[in-house]
Amino acid sequence: GRLENTYHLFNMHDRDWIILCLEMGPRDEVVEWANRVLRAHREHRAIVVTHAYLFRNNQRYDHRRGRERASPHPWGNDGEELWQKLIKKHANVMIVISGHVATGGKGYRQDAGDHGNIVHQMMCDYQKKEMGGLAYFRLLEFAPDGESVQVRTYSPFRNKLQVSPVEDFVFKLVDAPAADAADE
Repeated sequence: GRLENTYHLFNMHDRDWIILCLEMGPRDEVVEWANRVLRAHREHRAIVVTHAYLFRNNQRYDHRRGRERASPHPWGNDGEELWQKLIKKHANVMIVISGHVATGGKGYRQDAGDHGNIVHQMMCDYQKKEMGGLAYFRLLEFAPDGESVQVRTYSPFRNKLQVSPVEDFVFKLVDAPAADAADE
């Protein structure tokens, strides 16, 4: 009866996808559930949406670095813990999207998962902009080639795109080699 932790299946450009939505600072039992869901849908490319995953300077939240503003640790898993316990373990995870860092809330990094898949991780949070963010949000356009993703930042309130290297860019999806993907 709650929606903090859900998943949604869909098909796009003849590929099966799953969007896995997780609460801020997912608790260990939620991470265990998420691992089961991703294993059960390993043939689906995965997008994970959560909160407080990427911090400033394109680094994941990591309590071992010391105090980080609004970190979910110790009551929940921070970004690095989520990377280690969930994200990097699954060959089908392609994208992680998060928010929560309102001061300078834009970031992007990519890392290889355990199976060779490239995981694109981005943070966007516009709430400190005037009027609570001017309705800015991220648009991800998945090209029919099945590999290219155009990221744009748009405000319908202003009918305006933000144009900068961290708000308007393209990345390529890289699947894990087939043999590794089957070994999960």
